[in-house]
Amino acid sequence: MRVLIAFCFFFIFQGQLFAAGRIAIFDYDARTPENPGVAPYLQHQLKLWKPDIEIKYLSAGGDGENAIKMLQDLDTQQWDLIVTITTDAMLLARHYLRKTPFVFTNVNNPKVFSIQDRGGTDRNFTGATYYVPVKKQLQLFLRIQPDIKKLGFIFDSTNRSMQAEARESRQACLDLGIGFRYRRIGKKEDLQEATKYLLDAGSDAIIATSSGKIYMNIEDITQIARSIPVYSFNSRGVSRGAVAALSTDYWDMIDELVMPRIKAILDKKKSIHELEIGYPSKHRIKINKKSLQYHGLNAPW
Repeated sequence: MRVLIAFCFFFIFQGQLFAAGRIAIFDYDARTPENPGVAPYLQHQLKLWKPDIEIKYLSAGGDGENAIKMLQDLDTQQWDLIVTITTDAMLLARHYLRKTPFVFTNVNNPKVFSIQDRGGTDRNFTGATYYVPVKKQLQLFLRIQPDIKKLGFIFDSTNRSMQAEARESRQACLDLGIGFRYRRIGKKEDLQEATKYLLDAGSDAIIATSSGKIYMNIEDITQIARSIPVYSFNSRGVSRGAVAALSTDYWDMIDELVMPRIKAILDKKKSIHELEIGYPSKHRIKINKKSLQYHGLNAPW
C-alpha cells in the first residue's frame, strides 16, 4: 500500500514538473469572423508546439473598464504567461499585471511609450512590434518617386504617438536630404484643409501617417491632391488609394518573434527581462497599381 501511494505521489509530481504550461491570450479589441486578429493563428502554433498546453482566450470587446477587470482577474489565476494583443492591451497590462509575466504583440513603436529594448530585473514583460521605421518607409517611396524634394506629412494631434512619429519623420527627412513639411489635424474634417496647405507648401508627395483617422480616410486626401502621389504608413491606406506602404505580416511576427519568446520563457526558463523587444526583420511592400499608373510611377522592383 505504501509503495502504491509513493508511486501515485511520484506520478503527480512528474506531471506537475513536466506540465505543458498554461497561457492566457488577452485581446483588447472586439473580433469578428471576418477580422479574427492573430489569436487563432497564435493558438494554432501553440498547439503544434505543445498539444497539451492549456490556452484561454479572452477579448475585452474594445471596452476599457472590462479590460481592466479581466486583467486583474487573470493576474490572480496563476497563469504561466499572458500574451496581450494590441497596443491598448499592452498599456493596460503594464499597470494591472503585477504577478504574471506577459508577452505583448500587435503593438506600434514601443519607444513611443518609453519602452526600451531591454529592461531591468524588475520588468515583467517582453514582446514584439509590427512597427516599420519611418526611414525605411521613405526609402521605399524614394525608389518609386526618385525626384522627391519635399514631403508633406499629415499627423493626428489626438494620437498619443504623434510627437514621437513627427520627430522621427523630421529626422528621417534630414538623413535623406528631403524637405519636411507637416500639418496636424484634430478630426477627419480637417484632412482636406491640411492637404491644401501641404500642396501650397510645394510638397512633391503627401504622407498619411499611422493614425486610422488619416489612412482610413485617404480618399479625402486624394480628392484634393490629384496632382501628386499620396503614400501611407499603414498598408490599409493603400487599398483606399495611397500609392504604396511598407508593412509587417502579422503571421510572420508570430513565428519570428512571439513564439520564440514564449518558448524561451516556458521551455528554457529564461527570465523575461532578459528577452529584448522584438522587431520584424522582414517587411512587405504593398502597391496600388491604379494609383501608381495614374501618377506615371514605376513599381520598386
